[in-house]
Amino acid sequence: MSRIMVIFFVAFACLIAGCSKKPSDPVDIPTKAFDLYFSRPWESDTVFEMFKAVVEADTNIDFVEFSFGNVTVVDSTKPYVASYSVSNYSPGAYRVRAQGCLAAECESTEVDIIISSALCDSSAPVILNGLTIPSDRVYRSESGCVLGLYLNSMGLSDPNCLSGIEAYSNTLKWLYLNDNELSSLNLQPLQGFRSLELLSLENNTIGSIDLSPMADLSSFEVLNISNNRLNTINLHPIATCPKLSDLRLENNSLSSALFSGLAGCTELKYLYLKNNNFTTINTNYLANSNKLVELDLRDNQIATIDLSGLSMHTRLERLLLSGNSLGGIDLEGIASCISLVEIDLGYNSLTNIDLAPIENLVQLQVLSFWVNGLMRIDLSPLSACSDLRELYMSRNLFEEISLEALEDCTELRKLHIGANYLREIDLEPLIELPRLEELWINYNYFDQITCGPICDFIDLRATVLVVVECSCE
Repeated sequence: MSRIMVIFFVAFACLIAGCSKKPSDPVDIPTKAFDLYFSRPWESDTVFEMFKAVVEADTNIDFVEFSFGNVTVVDSTKPYVASYSVSNYSPGAYRVRAQGCLAAECESTEVDIIISSALCDSSAPVILNGLTIPSDRVYRSESGCVLGLYLNSMGLSDPNCLSGIEAYSNTLKWLYLNDNELSSLNLQPLQGFRSLELLSLENNTIGSIDLSPMADLSSFEVLNISNNRLNTINLHPIATCPKLSDLRLENNSLSSALFSGLAGCTELKYLYLKNNNFTTINTNYLANSNKLVELDLRDNQIATIDLSGLSMHTRLERLLLSGNSLGGIDLEGIASCISLVEIDLGYNSLTNIDLAPIENLVQLQVLSFWVNGLMRIDLSPLSACSDLRELYMSRNLFEEISLEALEDCTELRKLHIGANYLREIDLEPLIELPRLEELWINYNYFDQITCGPICDFIDLRATVLVVVECSCE
């Protein structure tokens, strides 16, 4: 009881005297200059014979220095990559480190991998479907394991030409069958290949293909079936490949594809669908693919497209939609795509376009909407695009256009406004642009009077190539 009273009186005295607990000193949490991370390999990945390390950053950096064992590799080109042979390493756990630098600021990251061994006979020939593969088409590791098969231009036509490839299910990483005579291909022999990263079937005559044997391949990244005769394709099986990052289906006859299967492809970075027969693309199936870097939909028959599925794609760099049948497009869906470098809307049927949603895309370098039916356009949102380098607006229906917004685009190199209906143009906003190289304003309707200011510009900026029909002396 007396102890309780003492505590009470102490507490009461502190209340009267204004006692308070001294706040602890704030902890300084260092802020990162940028985020740096391994996209390959993943944590605890098992690798055989060799592996490729890929590091990414959330901004453009100067270089990445990789360290593994006693080998250091420096790469200054995005994506930052280093390849390592581990044939002579004992099985076990190892660590890969990387340091990226931007000017004086550097950040580090690391990933742990598991090296596993494989017993290989370097003297054994590779025999597929009874055909002995020439040794110069077989890429082996230092210990003789088969890592790559380059079966391009071998006149292969038998759909069972991969029979026997099962012998390399633990080590084969790259399989090329380009430029053959395959109209179909049985992929069943590839089922369960745990090291396979790439399959390329470019330039064949494949009309249909069953991808189900490719399901759940833990290392699979790249599928190339471009330049074939595909009419439709079920993509659900490869959507179960957790590392799928590059899908190339351009130059086929695809009018439909089960893109719903791509909804779970969170690692997809490159999707190439150029020159097919698509009339619509549901970008909502790509909503979870927020690491997408390039989306190429050129030369299809797309009349409408909803870009809202790309609203969270902050790494998207190129959106290519030229050569379609777009009558209009709402760019609001890409307003947050802050990494966009190029937007190509050329060769469509656009009659109106609002550029306001892209005013915050400060990394935008190339914007194209030539060969459309635009009669007017407000370029003012481009004033914030300080890195804009190329702007293509030729072959529209412009009768007038204000270039005032381009005065702040100090990186602008090429400006094309030819083949419109302009009778005059104010080039004053372009006079101080230090990097301007080309100005195409030919095939308009300038007369002797309106050519005067154009000739003055040519005199002031003699190093700029100005293409116009004015007679300037």
